[in-house]
Amino acid sequence: MTLNAGKHTSLKDCTLCFGVPLNKGEYYDAADAARFDWIPSRCNEISQVYNISYEQAVEKDWRDYLASGICDILNALADTAEALQIDVRRNAGLRDVHYSLQHQEVTILIAHWRSRNFEVEDIFDSEQIICLADKESDWTYQEIKYALKRYKKHAIADTRNWVKESLSFLVDRTRTKREKLENNRCSLFSFFDTSPDIGRPWLEYVLGAKLRQGESMELRDKMHTAESIWKLIPNDKHHILDLSSCNATELTQIISVERRLCHAIAPFHTKHPQLAGHLIGKTINHLKDCSYLDARRKALDEIKVLMDL
Repeated sequence: MTLNAGKHTSLKDCTLCFGVPLNKGEYYDAADAARFDWIPSRCNEISQVYNISYEQAVEKDWRDYLASGICDILNALADTAEALQIDVRRNAGLRDVHYSLQHQEVTILIAHWRSRNFEVEDIFDSEQIICLADKESDWTYQEIKYALKRYKKHAIADTRNWVKESLSFLVDRTRTKREKLENNRCSLFSFFDTSPDIGRPWLEYVLGAKLRQGESMELRDKMHTAESIWKLIPNDKHHILDLSSCNATELTQIISVERRLCHAIAPFHTKHPQLAGHLIGKTINHLKDCSYLDARRKALDEIKVLMDL
């Protein structure tokens, strides 16, 4: 794909969406466990470690969040981008992402991404999954077939539990692979990852209505399924979607199949919004004289030098 190769990308054709909290009000709103995942996960862990209430954990985590520099770095990025006439969407929800995908050339999204573990209740049609795994030759079904054989001891008691354990094994195997790469800082900057992964969103995509769709992308309005994100991308126009979130390759893997005119970029494993802020800041500084993809590559090279990679 040669999208925008050698073509200058206008700053006005870019939208920068912030799906993470940028101030105290947004942070406390994001601590609502009924609607969100990132801050509640952090605070639940703090509550357990320090044996304090959830409310006390939220107060402590806000202080840690603020001290980490996330707000300062991302607000500075937003101010710089606005000064350059980039369309900036603070407190971005699904409507903001949809607008950018429809009307702009580049969508830059900083957001939380999660892939939930499977529960038995998530398996809607275990018999059909078992049947397809036995007869289909597609690589995903072959991997499911392998996992089913590995966990066959669960088959007699309950086919739903059998399928749940088997799919969970595949997802955990992918997580383990990523955790091994986490200590390799170069993996933070992988421009593309072409190796097939079997995360939960990919299994949801392949198995469709046979599974419950998990809510993976956290924006400032609520959590959204992977399907609700990629289906917003137009089929009939070129677009660049630059994702800065943990394990965003789970989404780009689907986009590469369903929306071939969209060039989705994702680091293999990014846990740090601060790092995303620096990377995007350097990218937009290069947009004065080159395409977005060229600017992104230049920014990657600069970050690697700074981190002595």
